[in-house]
Amino acid sequence: MPEPQARRGVCTTEAWSFGRLEEFWTLFEPLTPYGKDERDRRAVLGEAASIEALYDETEALLAFMGEADGACLDRISYHLRRIPRLPLETSGEAIELVELFQVKKFFANFKSLLALLPDRLKDRFHLVFGSEDLAARLDSGGCDPETFFLADAFHPGLPPVRSAIRDADAALAAAAREAESRARLERGLDFAGREFLVLPHEEARLLLGTRDSASVGESQAFAVEAYDGRSCIVRILPSEAVLLLEEEREALRDRERALEAEVLATLSAEVIAELPALASYVDSLCRFDLARARAVLAMDQGLTRPRLGPGTAAAPGLELKGGRFLPCAWECSRLSLAYAPLDLGLEEGAAVLFGSNMGGKTVALQSLVFFQVLAQAGFHVPAASYSTRVYSCIAYVGELKGEGRPSEGLSGFGFEIRAFVEAWNRARDGGAFLALDEFARTTSSREAEALLSAAIAGLLSLEGTMSLFSTHFRGVERIPGVRYLRMRGLDRRLACEGLLSREEVGERIRRINGMMRYEIADDPGGSAEGSDAIAISALLGLDASIVEAAESRYGNCGDL
Repeated sequence: MPEPQARRGVCTTEAWSFGRLEEFWTLFEPLTPYGKDERDRRAVLGEAASIEALYDETEALLAFMGEADGACLDRISYHLRRIPRLPLETSGEAIELVELFQVKKFFANFKSLLALLPDRLKDRFHLVFGSEDLAARLDSGGCDPETFFLADAFHPGLPPVRSAIRDADAALAAAAREAESRARLERGLDFAGREFLVLPHEEARLLLGTRDSASVGESQAFAVEAYDGRSCIVRILPSEAVLLLEEEREALRDRERALEAEVLATLSAEVIAELPALASYVDSLCRFDLARARAVLAMDQGLTRPRLGPGTAAAPGLELKGGRFLPCAWECSRLSLAYAPLDLGLEEGAAVLFGSNMGGKTVALQSLVFFQVLAQAGFHVPAASYSTRVYSCIAYVGELKGEGRPSEGLSGFGFEIRAFVEAWNRARDGGAFLALDEFARTTSSREAEALLSAAIAGLLSLEGTMSLFSTHFRGVERIPGVRYLRMRGLDRRLACEGLLSREEVGERIRRINGMMRYEIADDPGGSAEGSDAIAISALLGLDASIVEAAESRYGNCGDL
């Protein structure tokens, strides 16, 4: 996958990849070249007013789409697709003929689009057309709205010159027919409109006695040149009258080109004078196109408008209800697995999420990054509701599956610390939304728990920062002001039933997925309910003696 373009510095590349935003972005389909350019920037904003404006524009299109008939919406899509690029950066140079065609085509589709929209939408997006004089000039050739050429109507000198050219063409065509007729009657050669014939060497030699040219009324002359060892190329030589006619026609064409250049220069000056207006049309049209694409996505995927609040320095605030992490939901659907929407409310500036492997804590973290990036990119989100605030940076620290990074002489632990330092510096410069998945996993558990505890406390002290940690290290220090959560994990009752089954391993894995409760609950601390890892190992067929010994060492006997 090609690297996404710059995202205005708000969302890091790692956070974008971790949140699997590219999978959502493929559904975002503006129709104009300008909307597609903006889509490809993958802009994530850091200013609440700009984001709310995008929400408002999406809502305006949703309201219109809910009341407009399908034929009208189809016509709107048609004209948006027909919008071409305009020559907005000319540096004062003359506009090419093809660019004049693009301007005319833009005007035709832009005006047709405006005719389909209610006044309230045109007012909201500043969709107005004020280039009637230029449009009339470009239309004066009389051709259809989406074609353009320098017609006779553009200059009074063009009709007589073009008429004379047509007369000359007719005379040349008649002379060519007459010369072919002579060649056929006198020599039995049928050119049939072709420029030359290839004749055997002996037959071509008989034509060498003809003159280099012929006068009207005399025998036809031919030019003969060698083709290969056995044949020659034979052409009809023009008469002096034909040569004079061709010179006359070329002079007429020079005159026509000069007049066309004069017209082109005049039209170019008019287009260049209109460039500020053209640029405003493009800006308004791009906004409308993007809002329409966001609204279509909201309708197709059942998205809702996020709520942006100010939060506080100590408690940024986040609440998600019925959140669907779409990439994961689509994957579950393909595998015929149940997907559990996510619910979470946070008032604290930091949270730690415990859970075993396969428990869903990484997916929960991905979900929160996914929702935050979408909200700050101006999109509605796939949730019953999502409340958050705007952050100056969205960053991720952790492993990115399937994405290698150059070692630069650093170990995995070195890379992890380097990534944390970068995120720390971003957070110190202003409020940041940070997701840290299994931070310090590349060192010993004791060292990891010490680093984790210190990192949590440090980030909690930074104003306006929301830091979300996932870990399976239970010895993390309990710090006031931090929310401690856990994934509910394995359903023990179902697991007990699963232990009695005799299914193949593949089917057992599917059943294990069905036994996991991908829900977030508060973690009160103290001893855990039991080890999901040990229980899952048992479900996958690990020897019972090893399972029992592991349970004994873990300090939890008799759960299974």
